[in-house]
Amino acid sequence: MIYRELHLARNGTPAPHNSPRNAKNQTRYRGFASTSIVKTEKRGLLKKTPQWWVVAAVCLLGFVAMPSFANCFKDNGDGTLTDPNTGLIWQTCALGQSWDGKSCNGKVSELNWNEALLAADADWFLGKEDWILPTKVQVESALKVHCEQWKGRFWSSSPYAGNSSVAWGVGFVIGYVSYDFRCSNYAVRLVRASQLSDIGIFKASLAQVPEPMLKPHIAFKSARLDNTVAA
Repeated sequence: MIYRELHLARNGTPAPHNSPRNAKNQTRYRGFASTSIVKTEKRGLLKKTPQWWVVAAVCLLGFVAMPSFANCFKDNGDGTLTDPNTGLIWQTCALGQSWDGKSCNGKVSELNWNEALLAADADWFLGKEDWILPTKVQVESALKVHCEQWKGRFWSSSPYAGNSSVAWGVGFVIGYVSYDFRCSNYAVRLVRASQLSDIGIFKASLAQVPEPMLKPHIAFKSARLDNTVAA
């Protein structure tokens, strides 16, 4: 501003906006980023290259914002495991295996989706009746517990919305969640229901089991209940 006033007093005309001195002042007061860009261009580098400290700050903020996950389940010593990230309680053994107090023995059963739902509904491990076939969200959470060596493919209780003959499952070897035909055979690992929404998904899927399979199952559960009450 002072330069333009002096120029006006001496010459009777205002200083042009594109004068060398005015251009220098403009560049000077544009801020650090503009000055840095000019310097970068003079060095012959890529134009408008971000400053290294800006990139480092963005990466650091992204790293800090990432959620951290515990590496291992908590072994409860009774044939169950607790996920420290979600609080979910899982059976240590897959269906078909038995817990001997220290480890799982026997061969893992591979069931189709309908059989997996019925097996979960009939399970009574540790005298608890709230075991369910886990939802898609629950099996996804188990993938984050890296020290567990759950080998093979396991069913979830979540149906695939786009196809009534397909349901969601998880492959623990590679670590992915995908869908497959319900007639496919997968392993089954049960979780205790923790929310009403989980029970709702499980019950809704159970209702989709064909009636010829569902009737004997209902009869079996009724008979077991009668025996329990009689005892």
